[in-house]
Amino acid sequence: MRFIFLILFTALVVQGTAQTVRLATYRYGNNSRLQSLQPYADHLRNKYKFDVSIKSYESVHALIQAMQKNEVDIALINTFGYLLLESEGKHNMRAVATLKVTRQISDGYRTAIIAGPQVTVHKLEELKKLGSKLRLTLVNRGSTSGYLVPRMALAGAGIPSPESTFKYVLYSEIHDAAVDAVLSRMADVAAVGYSEYSRYVQQDASNRSKMRLLWLSPEIPYGPIMFNNKMSAGLNAQLLHSFLNLHKENAAAFEAMKSGWSETKDASFFFTIDGSYYSNFKKLLGSEHDIQKMLKQVKR
Repeated sequence: MRFIFLILFTALVVQGTAQTVRLATYRYGNNSRLQSLQPYADHLRNKYKFDVSIKSYESVHALIQAMQKNEVDIALINTFGYLLLESEGKHNMRAVATLKVTRQISDGYRTAIIAGPQVTVHKLEELKKLGSKLRLTLVNRGSTSGYLVPRMALAGAGIPSPESTFKYVLYSEIHDAAVDAVLSRMADVAAVGYSEYSRYVQQDASNRSKMRLLWLSPEIPYGPIMFNNKMSAGLNAQLLHSFLNLHKENAAAFEAMKSGWSETKDASFFFTIDGSYYSNFKKLLGSEHDIQKMLKQVKR
């Protein structure tokens, strides 16, 4: 009788102990994104009975290091961070889902390289001729649309090292500040998210004469949700279900999560992926050799 009681007691204790899940992302400018993720963490606690800790690392690079140290169970990372993580290896994470846009949009997730009216060139390839006289602004060293994609585009245009070609290279940290740098003529050329460029033009038609679109990238896939392979199969299944059904189970939490990333505002739901999902995008960036060479240059 005592033995049966102990078994029942142990089962009740185990059942009442919440599974702890470590959810992590990275800071963008002054936005830690913690406020955007809190509703999802509450959703996991209330519906799935998980205990959730949320952490925002200071940069994409810091998040990558944490993933390599097995400090993260669920990571929300951008496309650049994912490619960098995969190039470095030494981790137990895998891509499981990302966001899907189901309606036609005119200013999707793309990179725009823009120039002020004082810049006489009209094509990306022509920048090399005047580079020593021009000031370039990128967003930050962890940005996909404001750093990795423009660097790959410039390399394809004969500028493998912007620091060696341009008068100097500045970092705005956020996309809006990069657009402002061109409008105020603090920079001659800038790489920004196309949605930010479009918003400035839509809000003030006079901005069309203050900046010119030199180059527009193909559509960039959203970064993945990544799971730690060391989690149990049952936990993996529950967490994946929570993402795939978040737009239906808790629309407010879904919208809050999207609000942490300006480029995801038009997304409709999460869907499952694996690492091969980014293969076509990598081909658009250049050869595998060129991509790996660039990733080595930008590591930390």
